[in-house]
Amino acid sequence: MSSVQARREHGCAVRMTVTELLGIAVGFMLLGAGAASIVAWLLHRQHRSHALLLFGLWCGLYGARLVAEQSVILGAIGGSDRTWRYFRAFITYTINVPIGLFVEALIGAGWKGSVRRTWQLVAIYAVAAMATDLVLGRPRAAMPMNSPVVLFALMVVMANIWLFRDRLSATFKTPILAIGGLAMLFFVLNENLGRPIGPVVNLEPIGVFTFVLALGYAVAASVFRQEAELVAVQRELETARQIQASLLPKGVPSLAGVELAARYVPMTAVAGDLYDFVTLGRSRVGILVADVSGHGVPAALVASMVKLAFGTQTAHADDPARVMEAMNRMLCHHVESTFVTAIYAVVDSQAHTIALANAGHPSLMVGRTDRSVTESTERGLMLGLSPDASYVNERIEIGSGEPILLYTDGIPETRNRAGEFLDADRITGWLATANGEGAATVADTILGKLRQWRGGDSFEDDVTFVVARVHALTTLGVDNIPE
Repeated sequence: MSSVQARREHGCAVRMTVTELLGIAVGFMLLGAGAASIVAWLLHRQHRSHALLLFGLWCGLYGARLVAEQSVILGAIGGSDRTWRYFRAFITYTINVPIGLFVEALIGAGWKGSVRRTWQLVAIYAVAAMATDLVLGRPRAAMPMNSPVVLFALMVVMANIWLFRDRLSATFKTPILAIGGLAMLFFVLNENLGRPIGPVVNLEPIGVFTFVLALGYAVAASVFRQEAELVAVQRELETARQIQASLLPKGVPSLAGVELAARYVPMTAVAGDLYDFVTLGRSRVGILVADVSGHGVPAALVASMVKLAFGTQTAHADDPARVMEAMNRMLCHHVESTFVTAIYAVVDSQAHTIALANAGHPSLMVGRTDRSVTESTERGLMLGLSPDASYVNERIEIGSGEPILLYTDGIPETRNRAGEFLDADRITGWLATANGEGAATVADTILGKLRQWRGGDSFEDDVTFVVARVHALTTLGVDNIPE
């Protein structure tokens, strides 16, 4: 053997070794990408889309086939050449099924269901091809039909992606992913058209790997973009939370004969619950508790409107029914597709009475000295539904030391771990045994029992309530512990 010939053969061996190493590296990277996609899908199974699972299966199958084509790996694992040829053939027959399902997950069934019909055809071909190989006892016996099937499926899929490109998410519309997709399309066509370019080496893995890299880059860019948007949203929510906190009273009024405490636990950063006070003299205080339908920012915006509407009623704040009627008219003109329940009570420590009006809100409760509970009975229409709604004043006598509770429906709708709602009897039981205790103590007890019932500190709805306690005419301290 001449030295020139030896160098040529040595160069060929080196090229083959590099090619095999590249095949192993790309194969294992595709296996890793597939496994990562499947794990990500498992962690987000509550979403209806199976795109991550399907993409992971496709990457995994392609990587497994590529690894199984490398003699170094086969020698390390062992097994007959015939078994490995069956393995590679079966993957080749089936690999286009998950990619067809992946495309359907992105754009739907396609024009007249053509995408769905295509992957169903590919699945039928895969089953028939594997059966043919097994019956004939010859791996790859059905392989001559594989390229026509792949080319037909590719034509249908590309046509539908172009027709329904508006359905693709922003991630799949990035220029880099378009370049990666075109590269994969070029190499797949080259392989299935008989390798007009590079007839000795299968270049298709290069296209597939390029597409996966482009997709990974596009997804990473999308994640970073979403994180930036999330940070911006969180800043806005924090601003909204601070604005809403400024709408709530900074404390409770300190006046003769009435002790007050409030507890406010929003479900999210901002809430639709609201409470407010208005001092009406030395021994009288008006208490508003309201609940806007819904949650989050929309409810919080309406709650701010309720606060403003209530703030305009100070001139006749000693008449609860008139306050409700005026607030209702204002909200009907400015609020759509939502409603507000509210209760407004004027507590008079000198007369030992409560005057109140209710707009579809949970009843006010009074814990009596004999451990019974009195509930208000009048209930008018919710605010914001009809400008002609009218409300009536209800009057309740109260004794010294008897606790008064005004609350939103976040309390009775609190569910325990078994999914059971808190029944009204439990609430009345808590209040009935609280007679003689300070307003702050009663409020802490109720909140503590709520958390005990819930089994944690978080709630499924906003929880807001105000406790008042009337007794002898003395000036009391201030207590308000918003949470």
